[in-house]
Formats: sequence, C-alpha cells, structure tokens
Amino acid sequence: MKELIKLDFFIQKKYIKSSIIVLLFLGITFALTQGMNYLYTMGTFIVFYLMVIPIEVERKSKFNIYLNSLPTKKSNYIYSKYLSTLIYIIVVNLFLYLFCTILGVISGSDFTLTLRVILPNIIVQLFYVSLTLPVYMIISHKFYRVVNIIFTILIMMISSILFNSLENENLQTLFNITNGVYGLAFGILALIISLIVSLNIYKKSEVS
Repeated sequence: MKELIKLDFFIQKKYIKSSIIVLLFLGITFALTQGMNYLYTMGTFIVFYLMVIPIEVERKSKFNIYLNSLPTKKSNYIYSKYLSTLIYIIVVNLFLYLFCTILGVISGSDFTLTLRVILPNIIVQLFYVSLTLPVYMIISHKFYRVVNIIFTILIMMISSILFNSLENENLQTLFNITNGVYGLAFGILALIISLIVSLNIYKKSEVS
C-alpha cells in the first residue's frame, strides 16, 4: 500500500506545484480585499482536485493492468485512496492555517483564523470526500468531466452556505468547539462507511 500512496504523490507532483502557486496568488488577493476566509472555499476545491487527479490519470492509462501485476491485495488500492485523501485534507488545512495567519499579520487584516472556522471546513471536506470517492469508483472516466463540474458547483454552494452561517450570530452556536467535535466524529464515521461502500463496489467491478 505504501507504493500505491507514493504513486499517488508522484502523479500529483506538477499539480501540487500549480495548486500552491494558485493559493499564493489568491491568498495575497484575498488579503488585500479583506476576503481571506474565502480561501477555504479554494482549500476544499484543492482537496477535491488532488483527490480526483490521480484517479483520472489511472483510469485513462489503464492502471488496472499495472495494479494486477503488483504483489499486493487489490483492496489496498482503495485503502491507499482514502489514506492519501486524508493526508491531502491535513496538509491543505495546515497550509491554509499557516498561510492565512501569516498574511493576516502582514496585511493587518481583522480576520482571525480560529478552530471554530477551521473545524467546519474539515467536517465539510470529510463528508464531501465520503460522497465523491465511491462515485468515482463507479463511473467511467468518460463521464468525469461532467461529474467534476457538478461537484465543483456543489463545493461553491456548500462553502458559500457555510461562510454565511459562520457570519450569522444566531447560527454561530452551531459551530462551537463541542458541536464541532461531534461533527468531526460524524465526518470520520461517514468516511468509514464510504470506505466500506467503496470496497464492496471494488469487489463487484474491476478498476478500469
């Protein structure tokens, strides 16, 4: 499984560089316009982007032929996808936290990045990944473009609703740390259920 995760990051090499450049550009832009919180919309999109790219590349290159030649359990392919996606979530949110904090200090922005802001985004990302990964295991790569558009629109809508809620004083109690921990637990549970679903899907159909 370690080799499969390494392969994921190898495929990501050039995409990670471009993602960092985009984040740097948007971060400076949002800092200057006092809109740093919208970086988290981009953060969710980048998690989705990093998750989908290796799957697309593998499907188009007939990766199943290579996978079948490996001396490893085929279920490890599914485990590696979920593990690498969790790594993306951790790295992207850590990067955004450090980046927003530094930019906030430099620009003198009133925006303060707290756990109350970070936690809902991580929860959304967990639920989002739980929904999307099984879908990409089912559909043919021919339909990826359409599905990508649909999921990208969903990211924008969900992130917009989330930030409007965080700015609403009446709804802020829903996003306190205690409720956030419960939400995180449900997000992890959703991910585990998603993993089980993906494993069952994989058993019934080959990776193509």
